[in-house]
Amino acid sequence: MFNNRTKLLVHIRRISGLFESAIRNGPDGSLEGKFQHEHPTFINHSVGFYLIGSLAYLEGEDGTYSWNKPSQANSDFDVFASSFPPSPKQSFMSRCITKANLNALACIRNAVAHNDGDLAKNTDTNSLAKVTTANLPGVTLNGSVVTLEEELLEYVRVSTLAVRNYHGDG
Repeated sequence: MFNNRTKLLVHIRRISGLFESAIRNGPDGSLEGKFQHEHPTFINHSVGFYLIGSLAYLEGEDGTYSWNKPSQANSDFDVFASSFPPSPKQSFMSRCITKANLNALACIRNAVAHNDGDLAKNTDTNSLAKVTTANLPGVTLNGSVVTLEEELLEYVRVSTLAVRNYHGDG
């Protein structure tokens, strides 16, 4: 049986790897035929599902928007992120994983899950500004409608790890 840390590292990476493979190769191993035309929509939905699932996992483990709250060992996520993981790896902060950017991910999740990708329809009326300022990899805006691309998978995966580490898992 895996311990929680192993489960976190292995399963989050495996799930993102499954999405990456399906995005690169198509769900049936081909990007030809009718799937070729559906591919951009498939990418947007796949990345959206991964984001929704990752944030739901964090909420189940640590509560909603847990990066905005002190953890047992750390009083502020951004302070924690600036020095973790320890050198020689890039810190979470140097990868632009911050409270503000995690809040932008939550805005994207809410738009994708509840509002057909339209940030302007979110309850948080500052969603569009938060996402625009965050300038996250793999996020494209057309007006207030967000489209997600493969590059966001890695950012979400590492962000999930960062929040779990902040709360003492690792």
